[in-house]
Amino acid sequence: MSEAVAPSTFVRSLGYGTLHQLADFLDPQDSWKRVLMEIRKPTGEPRYSQLHLRRFEGVVAMGKSPTIALLSDWGTTNCTVGQLVDILVRNQLLAPARLLLPDLAVGIPVVPSLSPGWQETVGLSKQVTVAMGRAEERQLADSTRTQVEDKESPDD
Repeated sequence: MSEAVAPSTFVRSLGYGTLHQLADFLDPQDSWKRVLMEIRKPTGEPRYSQLHLRRFEGVVAMGKSPTIALLSDWGTTNCTVGQLVDILVRNQLLAPARLLLPDLAVGIPVVPSLSPGWQETVGLSKQVTVAMGRAEERQLADSTRTQVEDKESPDD
């Protein structure tokens, strides 16, 4: 990026190169659709409908970027980079958020990859064991030992 971008910068003022870098992040896995669904009117209702979504999908068929088309359209409403970064962060799209505001995005907490409920699952399995009448787990009898002992008995 050649120009400094601040949270108050209008999205429509972003440079061509910056828009293409954003598209490189958002186009491949259709992440732009998550951004589209988060954009709201000042009244709080969604700005884009399913019809708009289909129109932006049609841009792909023409070999163009739906992200650039979306940001160009949304940019006509005087939205800011700060608003865009908020949407990106809410959707865990941290790389494009850092592209726009690297200093602001540094302190974004990373979501742990482990499921937070794994400890609850372990606790639940112990409760089920107790509920079935077993206070503790027991080892199964080793059936191979008894067979070996039986075979050794006749030789005595």
